[in-house]
Amino acid sequence: MAADELVREPETPLHAEPNEQLDLNAVQELDEQDIADLDLGPTFDESLPPSANASSVRLHDAQFDNANDFKPRINVGSPFSSSFAETNSKGNSGTGAPPVIRRRLSMSQQSKFISYVDQRFMDIQRKFVQSRGLNNKTGYKSLDALLRDIKSLIDFIWYSIDNEPNTDSLLQLDANENDDNENEGDGGNSRRDHSSALHNHSPNQSSDSGFGQASYLIRIADDMLDYIEKFHIDATDHLTISKVFKLFFIMDRIFVKLINGVTANNIKLNKTDMIRFSGIAQRSRVKLPIYFEKLGVQGYHYELSKIYEESLEMCTCS
Repeated sequence: MAADELVREPETPLHAEPNEQLDLNAVQELDEQDIADLDLGPTFDESLPPSANASSVRLHDAQFDNANDFKPRINVGSPFSSSFAETNSKGNSGTGAPPVIRRRLSMSQQSKFISYVDQRFMDIQRKFVQSRGLNNKTGYKSLDALLRDIKSLIDFIWYSIDNEPNTDSLLQLDANENDDNENEGDGGNSRRDHSSALHNHSPNQSSDSGFGQASYLIRIADDMLDYIEKFHIDATDHLTISKVFKLFFIMDRIFVKLINGVTANNIKLNKTDMIRFSGIAQRSRVKLPIYFEKLGVQGYHYELSKIYEESLEMCTCS
């Protein structure tokens, strides 16, 4: 067979002239040779790679179609650390909310507070840098140790804002909200009370910017993801993964209260801080799923969707 016959192409059909009316009855049909050129051959499907096979495509899709991956996998109501279990149960044994005690620090106390927090930031940063290969003995040996130090610093700062010594109580609010969603026999009253505690701010209460606590928390939110991304997490290390999400959930609850000014000392984010935090929160929502995907950690779609969900919603409403 000649080479020109192997590469034979159908002739380009003639085009109608401008403003020319076509006679459909005069249109010629394809001849047998043109039809033969359109026939790719009965064995063409067999030459396709296996990935295009229908059964393999269904098998491939089944790996990403697990409904359980979109259900909550983390018990938000459980404490960040096991040592909180007893203190929390003792502190909340009574009924009703504890009395709000507003505690205003003196200038000297504020100065000591700032010096202490700055030193804690430096200690965490130094240990993080040392863990990157400079000095493994004094640096962080695991992500869990870093998370505990960050959590401790958040607790200290939050105590100066809301007089609450342990931010695990904010996780309990999440758990109570989930219970309210499941049990609606009270007509939704408990859920409304919970929402009111987080979002309502009395117009008679004057807000306060504090003495830099909100800026410290924004800095933690900014640094936290950069630190976490440098560590490796095994897909089977559910405890560490759980702490990562709980830390983000705690920060989400903190900023919801700061945006609304619902704190014991009426500290509230200003517009500038709100814009700064909004960018950090949106970046975290984008980068955290990418981080888990690179590590092969799957099945936490629900938790990822909740990263800074409420606080970002409040930013858009404020």
